[in-house]
Amino acid sequence: MRISALAALAAITTLFVACGPKEEPIEPTPAKVEVTSVTLNQATLALETGQTSSLTATVQPSNATDKTVTWSSSNASVATVSNGTVTAASEGTATITATAGGKSATCQVTVSKKVVPVTAIEFIETDHSVYIGKSIQLSVKLTPSNATE
Repeated sequence: MRISALAALAAITTLFVACGPKEEPIEPTPAKVEVTSVTLNQATLALETGQTSSLTATVQPSNATDKTVTWSSSNASVATVSNGTVTAASEGTATITATAGGKSATCQVTVSKKVVPVTAIEFIETDHSVYIGKSIQLSVKLTPSNATE
C-alpha cells in the first residue's frame, strides 16, 4: 500500500500538534467591583486640646475591588487625622474626610480648650500686719500651675 506524500505530511502534522505543549485555559479577568458608599461610625466629634479619638470607615460593598481609605482634615491646625485617629491640636472646628473609590464621608470635629481645674490655693505670705486705713497685696499659688479654671 502506498501512502501519498500529502497524506504522510498530514499525519505527521497531526501527530506534532497532538503531542505539542498543552495550553492552559485562559481565566477570565474578574469584574472590577466599584465602591458604592463610605460611612463613618461618628458624624460629629467633640474633643479637648490634646485628646485623640478613633474614627472607623466602612466601605460598601464589602467585596469592592479597592477598599483603600484615605483620610484628610480641612484644618490641620485644629485637628489632624492619621489612619482614622483624630488628634485635637487647638480650639476650633475641622472636617475630617474619609475617601475610598471616589466616595467619601465626613465627621465634624469641634475642639475646645482643655479645662484644668484648680486643686489647691496657697497664700505665699502668711504673716501680715495691717493698720487701719492701709491695704496690702496678697499673693497666692495655684496648683496645678497649668490650671485654666
